Amino acid sequence: MKRIFNPWVGANYQTGGAIGIRILILGESHYGTRGRESSDTTPKLIRRLGQDCRFAFYTKVQKLIQNRTDYVTDDERRSFWDDVAFYNFIQRFPGDGPRIRPTEKMWAHAPDAYLQTVRELKPELIIIMGRELQSHVPYIETKMQSDNFPRICEIDHPSYPKIDLNRARRIIRKSILSFNKKGA
Repeated sequence: MKRIFNPWVGANYQTGGAIGIRILILGESHYGTRGRESSDTTPKLIRRLGQDCRFAFYTKVQKLIQNRTDYVTDDERRSFWDDVAFYNFIQRFPGDGPRIRPTEKMWAHAPDAYLQTVRELKPELIIIMGRELQSHVPYIETKMQSDNFPRICEIDHPSYPKIDLNRARRIIRKSILSFNKKGA
């Protein structure tokens, strides 16, 4: 399936931003009215809910990646999303609200668009959020000594009620520090 939702690519993504590595945050799906999907859905949502407003999911994602538990200012929020890329795996709206699961057909059609996105963005680290998503993402050969393949970091979905936030922060931190760049 062809990609419908273009990824969010922050202004500083290519240089790795403040962290120093190209991070692609991989979510599962958007929700909205079926048939009203648009290529600019993801960029508009990140700009509005990640940068311009304070929306719990996006703030939680930022705090996990930055290993933070403190308050995030508006400027810090805008800056963070300028440093990363974000992409949702499923390329259709599963429904018009949260907790509506993608169909098997949606899962089956998503890998080609995802692989296209990875080839275009060339992330160094992909943070996959959610257990079910992890089970559907196609394997990308990872060679720890090669810059040609991204490293994969898997955490529970940030909205999962039983997520161990400390564990998720440790997993992400370890992945970032493995690059031995600015991530310290």
